[in-house]
Amino acid sequence: MVAALPVILVSSLLLLLAAPPLPALATFLAPLAPKLTLAVKALNGGLSLYVAFGCAQSLARRRGIDPVGPAVSAAAALLLSAVKPDGGIPLDRLNQTGLFAGLLFGLASAELSAFAERRRLTLRLPDGVPPAIVRSFAALLPGAALLIGALLLRLLDADLLAATDLLARPLVAVAGSFGGVILICLCDAGFYYFGVHPAGVLAALQPLWLSMLTENQAARLAGRALPHLATREFFLWFVWQGGSGGTLALLLCLLFARATSLKTTARLALVPAIFNINEPLLFGLPIVLNPTLLVPFLLGPIVSASVAYFAFSLSLVPRPVYEVLWTLPAPVGAFLACGSLRAVALELTTLTLTTMLWWPFVRHLDRARLSAEGAAASL
Repeated sequence: MVAALPVILVSSLLLLLAAPPLPALATFLAPLAPKLTLAVKALNGGLSLYVAFGCAQSLARRRGIDPVGPAVSAAAALLLSAVKPDGGIPLDRLNQTGLFAGLLFGLASAELSAFAERRRLTLRLPDGVPPAIVRSFAALLPGAALLIGALLLRLLDADLLAATDLLARPLVAVAGSFGGVILICLCDAGFYYFGVHPAGVLAALQPLWLSMLTENQAARLAGRALPHLATREFFLWFVWQGGSGGTLALLLCLLFARATSLKTTARLALVPAIFNINEPLLFGLPIVLNPTLLVPFLLGPIVSASVAYFAFSLSLVPRPVYEVLWTLPAPVGAFLACGSLRAVALELTTLTLTTMLWWPFVRHLDRARLSAEGAAASL
């Protein structure tokens, strides 16, 4: 999924230029808007191809085999499945509609190649043949098997792209629901509290979040209401400000601490937290396995997510539609993701509420650290 992010970032930038939030800028760029819109459609239209290629390539590397053959075979199988009876391949078949089929082909292609390599079911060429030719022939049999499978589905009139998209719809709906948002917040903070990085949970959500974002972009281009609000940008800029647990609010509280250890930690963690990196706080304060800070670490994201969810649901703030770098400061990221100053106001609101939640717990921790430091000094 990460392989597709640079393209989505560029696409989001072009979409922002095609429909800028500032009226004066929109008027200035109006002559370029049709061409920019076409570029966005072209880039987003190949989303499933990028994912199929990147998924097969990444998994093949993990399996210790040459990644090029499986990646090309996965992309070719997706194209074979996407082609229409008249020979055309519309972009709306290769965007988020084919995303989950692309993942499936990517996984299947790499695993078939790895299986063939283990079982020596590959064509072996004599010594002296150029390595590039050897690798091509090694990928021939598993690639042919994948393409034949895709062809058989076409002969049976089975539309894999539509089927996988239909099966994924309930998952997208659950991930975008209020209950799904709260569950994601609890899983993220809960794993981190026990010192376990929640990358596995969040990685499983990446296809759903990317599908939501590209659907929002397609709706923006078509002039329709945006269908999704709980994209990755929803969490980045309105829930996880400063990192998991909304720890930017914690840092703001620590800046007023009197204990030397807390003030030192706050100064060291200040710059990383502005750019949403909170490991200095998670393991330096620490938050991990610290019962004093468990309640705000769990409740802070829930409060922020609840306020943001209903603000977007009631159309008080435009929904996220642009992919932006996660290391931007929260107000900047919120503005760019939604293209509205109201998003900045919402970000500041959730940050204020989270800070109020953290404050009494930080005060309690500060008093305990002051007492400990005083006792240590008297010795």
